[in-house]
Formats: sequence, C-alpha cells, structure tokens
Amino acid sequence: MTTHRVVPVLVLIVALLAPGASASPAQPTTSPTTPAPASAPVVPGDEYWAAGYHQPGVDGGVSALVVAPDGSVYAGGTFTTAGGVVASHIARWDGSQWHSLSTGMDNGNVNALAVAPDGSLYAGGYFRTAGGVTVNGVARWNGAQWHALGSGIDGDPTFVFALAIGPDGSLYAGGGFTAAGGVTANRIARWDGAAWHPLGSGMDESVDALAIGPDGSLYAGGRFSTASGVAASRIAAWD
Repeated sequence: MTTHRVVPVLVLIVALLAPGASASPAQPTTSPTTPAPASAPVVPGDEYWAAGYHQPGVDGGVSALVVAPDGSVYAGGTFTTAGGVVASHIARWDGSQWHSLSTGMDNGNVNALAVAPDGSLYAGGYFRTAGGVTVNGVARWNGAQWHALGSGIDGDPTFVFALAIGPDGSLYAGGGFTAAGGVTANRIARWDGAAWHPLGSGMDESVDALAIGPDGSLYAGGRFSTASGVAASRIAAWD
C-alpha cells in the first residue's frame, strides 16, 4: 500500500524538476513602456548653439559679423534676405528679428564690418553703392542712412577685405586696392573722418586682415612680402 502512495509524489517531483518547468504560471517578460531619454548631444557643448537667428536665417554666405554697443549684431555677406526680410548684403539682428539697412549694397559682397566708438557702422567689400549712394567699396551707416567716405576706394582688385578702428576713431582699410580717395595707397589706407591717407608706400600684395593692439599699434596680415619696402612675410605692424 505504501508503494502505491509514493509513486504519484515521485512523478510530481520529477515533473517539477524537468527543464523549463515552473511551479507557477508564466510571468510577463516585458516591462511597462517608459519614455526614451532625451538624446544627448553628439559632442558636449552642441546643446548651446542657437541655430538660424530666427529661421530661415539668411539666404547666402556671411563674410563678416560685428556686435554694436547696444548689443545689435550686424552681418555682411553675399545674402539678399535675412529672416525673410529683403536685406541686400547687410542686415541687423536686434535680438528678436532681422532688419535691413536701407536698400543695402548694390551687388558683390560685404567682406568686413567695424563699429566706431560713436556707434557708427563701417562696411567694406566689393560694392559700388550703399543705400543708393555711390561709395566705392567702403561706407558708413549712422543708424538711418549710408554715407560715402570721400570718393571711396580706387584701383579695384575686389576693393576692401578688412577694416579696423584705431584708438582715435580713425578707420583703417585693407584689401587689394591701390588708391583711396584719389590718393595712392597700396592695399592699406586710413580714413581720419575727412580724408584718406596712405600708410607709407603700403604693401606689395593684398591685406586680408587687420587688428589694433592695446598700445594702438596696427597689425596687418595678408599675402604681401614687403610693407613700405621692408621685408614682412605676410604680417607686419604699423606703429
């Protein structure tokens, strides 16, 4: 009698120990759906970029940027619209939207921008007119309209590539030109508010970049090999 009672128990034990057997109903293997974490930037810091400055941004290349004392950002380049506003080669961003500067430049490109201590904006590049005024490669914006700087830049080769403001408010222009305001000025010149002046005999090739040092010295960089006849391999200082 005892043997007949043990067999079912042994069968049950063997069944419970068989591979894949379970003493309780199968439990679901999936967990509740949770929101996917926000994607991390590909490179740390990418999350700080703000794109477009109010879409759709500008429709062409930007060659120059400068920030005015009031925080406005001026952009110059080959574009003809900014934020959907017609802005021929130059525009101002006020923090929320884009604005044109009169009718802008006639054609070509704005290569360089600089802001004077009084807030005036200077633009240089390859253009003949600004706001309908004949300016020849360089112009001043006073917040309401464009003004010429004498007769502007002469001896084209693409006019002005760089601008800088000196401590006394003088404007320095560099480029591929050979004259300014009718005065011989090889690739670099200074505007004192009334007339253009050469800086010695200038450079033998283009001036592409300008900067002012803490002591007021002017630094020029470009493709030249001499500055006023002095050997200067693509960079020189004017003090």
